[in-house]
Amino acid sequence: MCDQVANDRPATPNKSGRLSKPRSREAEQGYCSKCKTVKATIAVRQSIFCKACFLTGTEAKFRTAMSKLRPSTPPRPAGSGSNESSGPSGVLALSGGCCSVALLHLLAMLIEQDRSRPHAVPQIASLAVVFIDESEIIPCDPAYYPRLEALVRQYAIPLRTVKLSSAFDLNTAGRTLVVENTTVSSTVPDPTKSSLDRLRAVFDSSPSTSAKEDLLDSIRTHLLLHAAQDATYLFLGSSTTTLANRVIAATAKGKGASIPRFLAPTSAPLGSASPTVLKPLATFTAKELGLFTYFRRLDVIPFPTLTSARPPGLKVSVHHITQSFLAKLEATQEGTVSAVYRTAAKLRASPTDAPLCPLCLECPLEPADVAAGTRHGATTAGHVAMVCWGCGTVLDELQRRDRRGARGPVEVPLFDQIAEYLLSDDDE
Repeated sequence: MCDQVANDRPATPNKSGRLSKPRSREAEQGYCSKCKTVKATIAVRQSIFCKACFLTGTEAKFRTAMSKLRPSTPPRPAGSGSNESSGPSGVLALSGGCCSVALLHLLAMLIEQDRSRPHAVPQIASLAVVFIDESEIIPCDPAYYPRLEALVRQYAIPLRTVKLSSAFDLNTAGRTLVVENTTVSSTVPDPTKSSLDRLRAVFDSSPSTSAKEDLLDSIRTHLLLHAAQDATYLFLGSSTTTLANRVIAATAKGKGASIPRFLAPTSAPLGSASPTVLKPLATFTAKELGLFTYFRRLDVIPFPTLTSARPPGLKVSVHHITQSFLAKLEATQEGTVSAVYRTAAKLRASPTDAPLCPLCLECPLEPADVAAGTRHGATTAGHVAMVCWGCGTVLDELQRRDRRGARGPVEVPLFDQIAEYLLSDDDE
């Protein structure tokens, strides 16, 4: 009878004015909604948990996510460069934030559990960590690097640090952007220039923080794919919060066509030498992962970003604006971030054989643009060829900045600076 009365309680309006679900007697008394015997200390996803149940539930949720991801992963073709004799290998992209640090701990835990069962098929046989060092563009505290090394060392996992400027040192054979009917710049960068000078020249020519972030994200993506080319999987610590922010930002930038691809928990490889990209934390919010790293006492390293390290007077980026917007909505309307993610995840890309944009590797090129070999039409500097609308906008901004204050016609050396780390359309 008492349970029936508790279940029949009417819904009551919350602080936002919306009706909330009636809470159980244990929840009203402050007990964990899972074990119902211990006082709750954590509130996530409109539920309350004790510390033990929260940690156990998070780890179980991760194992479930991994079991759902791997069966749908296509096998790597023979001779692709990965060593599959002992099982699939993985590379984790570590940034030092709570999401990637939590993913490192969860993957190490999963590997250890598989090793304790000799007859079980391991989901991940070996794991390596790759850290993209952005200090050449964004200065940071040198004390962060020993902390990063100590964090990875405790799991006995190899760590590889990749400098951002190494993007210009990659093997560039067959990795150029096709530009037809375009006047070649006479101001080709000096080949004797160091990779660091060329990197800084590209970022110095970026007119806004949003453009800098787009270029940084593109370089980071290419470096990660190159570093993980011999592995089966590339793990990214993208959370629900991160992906929801990207949905709004991509829509605002005119790159909505990329949403189905970057929201997918599993992204097919771009070629025979590319790994399958997995996002096992896509159903975890940043709040969950932050609490997990806190209670597990994991060292989260606050490397600065372009927005946090921007000089005074420089405007914030589109991504930073959407992040603040969603954070304010989530504070007053809990579940907004999850709603944005779930709604956008229903989008499906239309079947097409169109190649992906060689700059962002996410947006499919429109058939008309592929046939014409041009994007955005003619400009003073020529054609911005074979890139998606959003990336073309960034390139146009760079061209307009280079033309301001110039005397007479200027040939913009933009493609000469960035083409060396772009994939051509027929590159596998």
